[in-house]
Amino acid sequence: MKYLDTTVEIIEYSDDLIYQYNYYFFKLRKKYLRLIDRNFYKKPNLDILTSSIAEKNISNSYVYHNLCLYFSILNIVKKKNVKEIIVNNLFLKNILQKKLKKKIIIIKKKNNFDNIVKFIKVSVKHICVHIISKLLHNKRKLFSNITIVDRFVTDENPNVDRYYNNFFSNKRDVYQVPTFVNLSLKQIIIFLIKSRKKKFILKSDYLDLKDIYFSLMFFFRSKKINYKKINLENLDISHLINDEFNKVSNFNASVIGIQNYLFAKKMKQNNLKIYKIINWNENSIVDKGWNLGFRTFFPKNKTYGYQNYFVEKKFSSLDITSFESKLKSSPEYLLIISKNVKKARKEFTKNLKFIDVRALRFDYLFNQKIFKSKFNNKIVILLNLNINDNFKIINKILKTKFSTNGNKIFIKEHPLLNLQSFYKKKLPNNWEIIKGEFKEVIKKFKVVIATGSTSSVFESIALGGKVIFPLNNYYDRFNLELLKVPKNSYKVCQKIEDLDKSIQEILNQKINNFMYYNNKNRLKKLINKNKYLI
Repeated sequence: MKYLDTTVEIIEYSDDLIYQYNYYFFKLRKKYLRLIDRNFYKKPNLDILTSSIAEKNISNSYVYHNLCLYFSILNIVKKKNVKEIIVNNLFLKNILQKKLKKKIIIIKKKNNFDNIVKFIKVSVKHICVHIISKLLHNKRKLFSNITIVDRFVTDENPNVDRYYNNFFSNKRDVYQVPTFVNLSLKQIIIFLIKSRKKKFILKSDYLDLKDIYFSLMFFFRSKKINYKKINLENLDISHLINDEFNKVSNFNASVIGIQNYLFAKKMKQNNLKIYKIINWNENSIVDKGWNLGFRTFFPKNKTYGYQNYFVEKKFSSLDITSFESKLKSSPEYLLIISKNVKKARKEFTKNLKFIDVRALRFDYLFNQKIFKSKFNNKIVILLNLNINDNFKIINKILKTKFSTNGNKIFIKEHPLLNLQSFYKKKLPNNWEIIKGEFKEVIKKFKVVIATGSTSSVFESIALGGKVIFPLNNYYDRFNLELLKVPKNSYKVCQKIEDLDKSIQEILNQKINNFMYYNNKNRLKKLINKNKYLI
């Protein structure tokens, strides 16, 4: 092996590198999350808590990515004669030069200008949204004992609710607080006009331009944060930590997290009487700002985090850790939709309170019978929000005999990510994007290709499909085992020939092999059948 290039996209890593990288990506998870917990959650600091570091999401972590690269490189060099190693940061260059007698080439990506552009775009949009909201929305007079619900808005139509299925729309004394996701200014304006008579409280009702300015100045405050020494596996990673603070990764989410905290503070200053506080909880930095704010300024009120999803250990921010729980940056109660998730949620702390509640997005499954006329010669690929994973799945399925022989392959896009936005190559004629409501599409397929234990994976299995994971990232099997999903409902296939073999095996199975969750008592073990939320 002449050289090892770590500067390309993950999808372009050599076979040796991707194999080692995936191994360490799984192996280091617990140690890394405990390190973050010990070093960033002992004292309340709003800027640190709303930083990408404190989010603990290994799937989007500059620090964790470079740690996995470091250990992967060491392992490869032990077995292969590598002459040159190409890296893109000083941490890897310096540490590898001390360890190895190899030529280390550094190709640094210039991102200072990109960062400034990002700051300007995010700042302009937040200021515009604040001013427009003030102009188009009339502040409501609120009475005592209201319930407020945190809601992500992904559509200009207020009646489109991907998260709660409009459960709270007509509830008495319940007001929703919108956070706009991936909407243009035009779409936000349309939403504000259409929602005038609906029960929404806007953050702009209580925040002023000084608050918006303070949240945006996180960009510069973050760059001043400096840690002296933090060790993982006898390796000082403080340089990496400070690099990530300097990059201000996930800047928009940090701004929203800070605004959520200030929103709670301003509501308290306005002497509002709140009964219940409900957060759509993925334990992101957006959620941390919300929960820290309301648990600080409304300490006697009960705070709830609705988790209408299952288990995804690769999305590690979901895991509440020990000091994090004590700091109260997470809700007091977790509203969960499956008893089986409790063990997974308690991996890092036992100090969690659970309430089993209704699965708003999935309770339709109890009235759904398994579709018996499933396709025997067609498969469907589920895309998620991870563009790298989507690339890898598509490119891998393209190499199968099933594809090259002209068999029909459908792609089901994620509601928030179109294929054309990232995949520019022309797909073969036997490939097609399939439209329609998720359940009506997926119920017709025996074979579902996916990665990541997203809610759509569990939904596919509950609808009688069998899932094939073409990327062996260690997590997909691990997640399903934690949820006690039957092992014959999924397969992990690393090799192309194994993929082809599994596709044909599943397509040739008789329909009675897909009827496991037609038994609703079995379905109850996967999904709660509750009438109420709280």
